[in-house]
Amino acid sequence: MGVLKRYPDFEYVQMNDDSILSVPGLEIYPSRRKIYHGRKEISLTAKEYDLFYLLVVNRGQVLTYGQIYQNVWGDVSCLWGIWDYAT
Repeated sequence: MGVLKRYPDFEYVQMNDDSILSVPGLEIYPSRRKIYHGRKEISLTAKEYDLFYLLVVNRGQVLTYGQIYQNVWGDVSCLWGIWDYAT
């Protein structure tokens, strides 16, 4: 995550129906759910990827706990105890 803080500008590239998000030092291939640093693939779990991708595409925006949970885990019904504080 330190890379995103040091280089807030990223580039969105469309190549042959395969979108690429490019942050200095990282390339993100959303259709393949892959992230590369140089030529080396960064291994992430599905949830780690979802969270990382959500933060990259929403850079500079404040996301609530509820928004993050909804986008990464999808089920907000289990937030009944903290929902009032998260939105």
